[in-house]
Amino acid sequence: MSADIDYAIGYQGPVYIRLDGKALPELHDESYRFVPGAIVTLREGDDIALVATGSTVHEIVDAAQMLADAGIQAKVVSVPSLRPCDTAALLAALKPCKAVITVEEHNVNGGVGSLVAEVLAEAGVGIPLKRLGIPDGEYAAAADRGWLRKHHGFDAASVAELAQKMR
Repeated sequence: MSADIDYAIGYQGPVYIRLDGKALPELHDESYRFVPGAIVTLREGDDIALVATGSTVHEIVDAAQMLADAGIQAKVVSVPSLRPCDTAALLAALKPCKAVITVEEHNVNGGVGSLVAEVLAEAGVGIPLKRLGIPDGEYAAAADRGWLRKHHGFDAASVAELAQKMR
């Protein structure tokens, strides 16, 4: 988070940072620098790609570990900036994988899932894709985060279960 704040302070113009209300462990070491548009591969694998933004990256990190324990190698891709986004780098990260799951605490339309769908479609890549998030026409319930994520199927265990079915 400190890398994002450092970037925002130095940027000349409007910046939007979505903050989380829960303290979460750092996913990056001190050398990490936020670069607008850059994607971050946190774990390599080619059986399936798990892609997320924001706090849901923690869910896919945990899901990837569950999958590794089952012998499935999941690539973990964090997309800290949806606009701009290095779509060529995103495509290069996803192309070697047999399937892709996107996860976001957001409507499934217009976020990271839509971005990935557009990138794959425009490149003519026929990789199976499942977008997880809040279904269209629904609103996120005012509820415990764990319950909400499990209810909508994007907690770590649900993601790992879906990944096993897709690969």
